[in-house]
Amino acid sequence: MTDERGEPVGAGVAALDPAGPAATAGAQAGDLITQIDGDEVRTSQDVQAAIAERRPGDVVRLTVARPPAAEPYTLTITLGELPAA
Repeated sequence: MTDERGEPVGAGVAALDPAGPAATAGAQAGDLITQIDGDEVRTSQDVQAAIAERRPGDVVRLTVARPPAAEPYTLTITLGELPAA
């Protein structure tokens, strides 16, 4: 998904746990999540809502753009437990 200038639209990854499932699957800070399991992502709230509907052990497919690369790609992630606060 792109905006009127052809730029990818989605939720940016600011930081992640280097030992967590997203990093293990290949996600990096700076990635732009554009879809989760084929559903459009425009904001970080979209990501939170989609993940909140799932349980640890569920497998999700994230479509990600990594600027400056033009082509999105898919990461398959097995969700883990939230770390204790």
